[in-house]
Amino acid sequence: METTKQIADRVHARILRGFKYRTDESNYGVEEDWRFPDNVDRVTDDCDGFAIACRVLLREEGLDTRLVVCYTETNEGHLVCATGNLILDNRQRKVTTKEALEKSGYNFKFVSGLDPGDEWKELI
Repeated sequence: METTKQIADRVHARILRGFKYRTDESNYGVEEDWRFPDNVDRVTDDCDGFAIACRVLLREEGLDTRLVVCYTETNEGHLVCATGNLILDNRQRKVTTKEALEKSGYNFKFVSGLDPGDEWKELI
């Protein structure tokens, strides 16, 4: 039986393999647009498309997931997918941890609930 880390590694690698970064402005003509990708194996989107695709596949594997709004080391707004302490991030070549990203300058601000429609919570 696969561990959570093995599942997360497999999902991250799968999404990253077909991921092409493209801004929401280029895709949809607006600054921000969060939507489910049509094809998780060929995501052409920004960080939210990547994070949402990861969340879809992790949930299909039966894992609890959350979306997390953070700021990168350059203070750029960013979205990642979390399952437990593991973070799936389009800016990273491998699955990492919240602590590792914080050490590199990430600042985690808001976390989604586990289910669609759940309230987001501010991280203090």
